[in-house]
Amino acid sequence: MSHKMSQRHFIFTGPPGAGKTSVLGVLPDDVRTVPEAARRVIAAQRAQGDQDVGDADPLRFLALMKDQCLADIAAAPPETINVYDRALPDLVAYAAFFGVPRAPFITLAQGHRFAPRVFWFAAWPDIYVTDEDRKATPHELAIFSDALRAAYLSLDYELINVPRASVAERAAFVARHIEL
Repeated sequence: MSHKMSQRHFIFTGPPGAGKTSVLGVLPDDVRTVPEAARRVIAAQRAQGDQDVGDADPLRFLALMKDQCLADIAAAPPETINVYDRALPDLVAYAAFFGVPRAPFITLAQGHRFAPRVFWFAAWPDIYVTDEDRKATPHELAIFSDALRAAYLSLDYELINVPRASVAERAAFVARHIEL
């Protein structure tokens, strides 16, 4: 079943630690921002005592992220500009990264289209910081980044490169492109 989403749904994507969340946090108050599903899933699983949901069971991790992404879409007010820190197309890249079948996630992403222009945050080693959930090596970041780029391009999205600049300058760049 196809679900044509309004042009008011925008995606931030790119490898972990590229500054997406920081920019999301300074967008104007009239923009609905949606935090990254993966981090919320990891936090929920950790709260239930599951310390390694992603690597231990990638299919379960992807299913939980899919459910979170769909819930985020369902909760989006149609009259509001919505900006997502990752979205359904990212699941295609996660599947490729984990080496599991991508077809179900491709079909899902094709059925839920976002605005055609996606904000690409390239890897930025100078600001990348590891934490309890973000442990990727530079090599893993490069592989995931390539998988993300391939997923979005294969789904016919246009990647708009967000410049390396201050958080405020990056937010202003995004605002100009979505006409805030």
